[in-house]
Amino acid sequence: MFSEEGINMGHCGTVDGGKQGNTCNLITCEILLYTDAKTGKSLKTWTNPWTGEEVEVLQVLNEPVNQPARFPRDKD
Repeated sequence: MFSEEGINMGHCGTVDGGKQGNTCNLITCEILLYTDAKTGKSLKTWTNPWTGEEVEVLQVLNEPVNQPARFPRDKD
């Protein structure tokens, strides 16, 4: 019906939490493109083969996709 291409890029760095210990901070962004299976071009619309309805294709852009820092110990 269609293909997709995606990429996720990220950066991971150390965070010094003092008494809580060290952890990492992960920051990423990602994109997913729905593409025509034959041409490889990005889709703007897609025709549902069961209903014949033409619908808008929404490409996926998630920025940022972050994971909160989780420390091994609490503040106390």
